[in-house]
Amino acid sequence: LPTVAGRATAFRTMLKQLIDNSIQAMVTGRSRERELRIITGGDAEGVRVVVEDTGPGIPENLRHKVFEPFFSTSRPNGRSTGMGLALAQEVVSRHGGTLRIDPHYDRGCRFEIFLPCANREIQ
Repeated sequence: LPTVAGRATAFRTMLKQLIDNSIQAMVTGRSRERELRIITGGDAEGVRVVVEDTGPGIPENLRHKVFEPFFSTSRPNGRSTGMGLALAQEVVSRHGGTLRIDPHYDRGCRFEIFLPCANREIQ
């Protein structure tokens, strides 16, 4: 993969949040098949990372809302603080990238991350 300028700890935290979110969705959604995939790829523009799961997915009307701080699709007594996806979004944005939910994926949820190759200072 090409080199991406950024903070390694922030990238690890972002990926952990997405992975934890996927695992929690598959467990609480009682998915019969529990599969988590992390796929990477890169080109001259940057690095692409896909995190996909076989959980219940995120309804279309909530796909933007799930990135808001303190919003959670978990039950009120769940362990979610509603900060995981907001944190992941912030890390990706701070590094000049994008994080989105693939609207065409129908086996669960697929997060698509793009991080550009750049020699610039990260905030």
